[in-house]
Amino acid sequence: GGTSICMGGMTALDSLAAQAFGAEKYELVGVLLQRCLAIITLLCIPIFFVWWIGTRLVLEMLGIERETVELSVLYCRVLFLYLWPQLAQRAIISFLRCQGIVRPVTVITGVASALNVPVTAFLITTFGFIGAPFAQVFSGWLQLIALVIACRWRGYHHRCWGGWSKEALTDWGPMLKLGAAGTITMMGEWWSWEI
Repeated sequence: GGTSICMGGMTALDSLAAQAFGAEKYELVGVLLQRCLAIITLLCIPIFFVWWIGTRLVLEMLGIERETVELSVLYCRVLFLYLWPQLAQRAIISFLRCQGIVRPVTVITGVASALNVPVTAFLITTFGFIGAPFAQVFSGWLQLIALVIACRWRGYHHRCWGGWSKEALTDWGPMLKLGAAGTITMMGEWWSWEI
């Protein structure tokens, strides 16, 4: 649920960054990325509490057996470490895509996918059940770090990145309004599949 809320809200970055880039307001693209990162960081706080406390409450109310509840709670608590890097890499992908840069995303996703199978197998055989969410955490952070390195090393950030800006902490209205519409759409689709 928490991931769908954030992912839906991030659709605003796709639209706003593409408009800014098309209007040749290149530094604004970087500010929009920073604004999005600030918003998703704040969104992760209530999601943390829901995943940390709410998982147990909901599953117990549904009458799920205790062992399954304990495993689910443990899984969600570890998986929370995956949420922010997943969202941050999605924001960076939008930042690159609006500039027409897709190669690093394709390469990094391909390498991460190839590594995912042996890493997941190793972590599950070594640590058991809990190895599965740790494999996702590893993959998420690996992809995020690789994207940041690619942006710096290949200079993909130069045109649209003017450095960290206080402007990112202001004027959230348009992004939140557009993101709310994306969230409703994403939740409808995502939750219907979950149910």
